[in-house]
Amino acid sequence: MPLRTALSDPRLGPYDAATSHDPVKAVQLYLWNLDLSAAFYDLLSIAEVALRNAMHDQLSARFGANWYTRRDLFDDRTARAFSTAWKQLRLPSATSVTMVPPGKFVGELTFGAWVFLLDAGGWNGHDPMRTRCDYENTLWRPCLHSAFPNNARGTRRPVHILARRVQAVRNRVAHHEPLIWGVPDPQVPGVRTRLADAHAQVLELVGLIDASVHAWLTAASRVPGLLVVPPAGATGLLL
Repeated sequence: MPLRTALSDPRLGPYDAATSHDPVKAVQLYLWNLDLSAAFYDLLSIAEVALRNAMHDQLSARFGANWYTRRDLFDDRTARAFSTAWKQLRLPSATSVTMVPPGKFVGELTFGAWVFLLDAGGWNGHDPMRTRCDYENTLWRPCLHSAFPNNARGTRRPVHILARRVQAVRNRVAHHEPLIWGVPDPQVPGVRTRLADAHAQVLELVGLIDASVHAWLTAASRVPGLLVVPPAGATGLLL
């Protein structure tokens, strides 16, 4: 097939292995994986914006619209994520992050930056003034718990674990990695999540934020339909 000449053997390797090295079926599986990735991308795009907006609203209400300038609140890892966002803005006229509209700045933050904010917190600064940030008591309890009104238990750690798993799906899709063998679980090394379960996790995260958006996405998602009918001749898929 002409498409094989445009794709490298390493890129087609997983699809060759899953189709007993049938060149036609391997390309069909590759194209199906593209459709599946696009379907996940649609879902993840809404999930990411919903998460960002919910967390930004609560942080703004507590610490002001420019909450990300509060260096005392955040650990070094989060601060590096903020620095990366600042560099990505490429606004020569803005000599300070306070000159950038908050919505524009938070729009540059990666999904990982929001996941960091749901963690327990890491180290800030250098010795002898190096301190440990306590996100549980400085971010979660004062405000971020309110970003997830449907979190029945109200605790932070399950939300962070769920967000990490959704991030793993998001990164795999964004980096054009194969989905056919599931998604590596960031919480359990060596374990991979079935795609149906990964889909459910994305919807669950959205549901913690907004039940109506969860219902709409559940009805609109194209992922389940694709999982029902994988290409013929493919084996070992973790659907």
